[in-house]
Amino acid sequence: MEGGPRLFAVITEEAHKVGGGPPIFYVESSEEKERVAAYISRISGGVIHDVGNGTYIVVIHQ
Repeated sequence: MEGGPRLFAVITEEAHKVGGGPPIFYVESSEEKERVAAYISRISGGVIHDVGNGTYIVVIHQ
């Protein structure tokens, strides 16, 4: 989808539940997950979405 939302990164506490194409950041706690997601969001201009199961995604909405 050209010009539409783009999955930029995955941040997770549950390494066995994610895989695939975008960069995946594995963290050890909820606090670290929130901190890493916030940094990536600020740097990329993306939006953080909580998809459950200890996982956040950062999506760039164009």
